[in-house]
Amino acid sequence: MQKAFNKMKQFLSLLPLATALFYTQPVKAAEITIPLRNQVSTQKTQVGNLPLEQRIIQQMPQEEKAASQALSTSYNIVEENGKLYALAERNGQEFFKREVKPEVADTIKRLRQPSTFISSNFWDVEYVFDPKIQATDHDLLIKLNGKAPTQFKHTPATLAQAKETLVKAGPNAKSFLQAINSLSHEKEGADLVHAGIFYLANMKSHGYDLRTPQGMNHIPDTATFTVKGFYENALYAHRAWKEFSWGREVPREEFLQTLLPARATQEPLPQTRRLIYEALKPTASKLKTAEEALRFVNQISFATVKYEPTAFEDRSSQLRFLSCGGRCEDQTDQMVELGTAIGLPVVSVSVPWWGNANDNHVWAGVQTPERTLSVNSGDPAREERLDFNYNSSAPKVFIHSAFSARKDATPKFTTTTDLTVPASNLEGKAGLFVFNYGSPREVDSAESQNGKISFKNVGNNNILYIVGRAQNGKVEQLTDPFLVTPKGPTTFYSTHPHQAKNHGMYRVTGEDIKQPLEPTGHVIAAWYDGKYIPMNPGNPLPARGEEGKRYLENVHLAPNVIYHIFRVENNQGAPHGRPFVIENGKVVAH
Repeated sequence: MQKAFNKMKQFLSLLPLATALFYTQPVKAAEITIPLRNQVSTQKTQVGNLPLEQRIIQQMPQEEKAASQALSTSYNIVEENGKLYALAERNGQEFFKREVKPEVADTIKRLRQPSTFISSNFWDVEYVFDPKIQATDHDLLIKLNGKAPTQFKHTPATLAQAKETLVKAGPNAKSFLQAINSLSHEKEGADLVHAGIFYLANMKSHGYDLRTPQGMNHIPDTATFTVKGFYENALYAHRAWKEFSWGREVPREEFLQTLLPARATQEPLPQTRRLIYEALKPTASKLKTAEEALRFVNQISFATVKYEPTAFEDRSSQLRFLSCGGRCEDQTDQMVELGTAIGLPVVSVSVPWWGNANDNHVWAGVQTPERTLSVNSGDPAREERLDFNYNSSAPKVFIHSAFSARKDATPKFTTTTDLTVPASNLEGKAGLFVFNYGSPREVDSAESQNGKISFKNVGNNNILYIVGRAQNGKVEQLTDPFLVTPKGPTTFYSTHPHQAKNHGMYRVTGEDIKQPLEPTGHVIAAWYDGKYIPMNPGNPLPARGEEGKRYLENVHLAPNVIYHIFRVENNQGAPHGRPFVIENGKVVAH
């Protein structure tokens, strides 16, 4: 055996702003059956200049390097009137300035450019190197597994899955075998080997997608994991699990599913666990509870990353580090990376699509033995409010980690009911859709069983749903649109707009549809049979009034019909605001 020392040049991305929240169990309503349809300027003292380093850019995925030049952001900790602030600037303009606590400022310095990170002792990683191990020595897994105590032995099926990953890795299989062999020489080698084999067995499909001029390019983790990255990830995940008090509360299975994975979701593979662990440990080791750890992570996040819209692909750790920004998916990726590095079982929490607002959302959650915590970006004022309930317009909420299938968590975040659709003549799977950005968007699916389709734990806070099937970019309706409320019963919208009765003339404001109207023309469309039918084609309505208070006057509308406004731009219709109906003589958006 020979020991090799290699320079590790992975640097860290920082974490988004988050808010710790505690949820009580919402009330569940009775089951509902849905029938099928008929067819500042102050003196600044710079405390710590934290320059960005070119080596970080060198380690970014090739496709992101050009973006990094436009997004590169200077970052400093500054002092003003006795207070510390994190200051990020782009192109000479302030991107954000946020007050930080001294211990958070110290942690950020360690994260971004501490002297320990550039010393040879830190960057050198000691692991056992066996020159005899080759990429094809897959039976090494069986050998190491056979030496393990009973509680750490894997089944033949798991070993077979791990060997499939090695086959996919090709020449890079040698990295995984060297890493697992090195783990076997650690103090708790049997436990670490068990974790390493588990990782192999569950990572075969892991990777990330990057958009290139030739199309989407999938980069598998089997090709990008290094021997040191894989070795350190398992070693320090296990160390944090055993070292921190909140980590020791995590069951073994959850350690494997939540703490062990190097990645959060679909971001380029981060291999920075040791760097984060070493940077956070001096402060984290003084904390007592998961709540304190979550607040600490939240404070770091608030001081380092600001929300901003980005491209579809998740940003790499390096690009998030350079830009000090990212969308909610990027913020959650960083939250997972930072939290799990100190043994905090952070998972992704997501709403596929909101039920009475446009867009979707991803945030981070932590399940402790006593409670469910949730952390959301952009709201530091709620950090201490551990009983804050998130957005009640969620039709479905799911939690998931890199190794676990998504789990339904809707009842933890909003009131729910069960929906049943009689489907004696239907087979296969159907989807549950909500209206979002002017179209039906799928939030759940279920198989037809025993003559019915059942959707469990559906959000019931005044949300419009459709049960249907996606066909060639369109939705084949199996039910008419229906409104689900906490009290029930549901309201169905089945009338053809040209056959509707009791029409009236209405004023529709931006406030009515939850989005200010634009000065352009507008088309009113009504939903029927899986599509919107224009009510005033070729004759767009102008918005009247001043900015922020614009309205459409004398709009011909009827009850029992779902309407949506489309903004006319360059002869194209763009959905605007939320769908709305007429209820008790008033315009009501959903």
